[in-house]
Amino acid sequence: MTDDYPSYKCLDSIYYRLSVNHSVREYSRLDERTLLTAHTNTIEAYWGELRRYLHYRKGYAAAYFPLFLAEFNFRVRKIPLLAAVLWHADA
Repeated sequence: MTDDYPSYKCLDSIYYRLSVNHSVREYSRLDERTLLTAHTNTIEAYWGELRRYLHYRKGYAAAYFPLFLAEFNFRVRKIPLLAAVLWHADA
């Protein structure tokens, strides 16, 4: 789920992307295909929490970013560690 920033258009050929158009004051929209609500609040909150967590950890080595992300998901977001590791293994 994204806003309509032009750089995200290239993702349309790879992913089914839900988006909202902030320039016309659209902040959430129900997608009729998936019945999901498109908005950017959840991902913005997630990245904000992750930035604070990485600041607390005094940064990270780029090679270990998937592990830091898995640790963050497990400790802070309470996402099961196995699911987080498997999700990042596909990336």
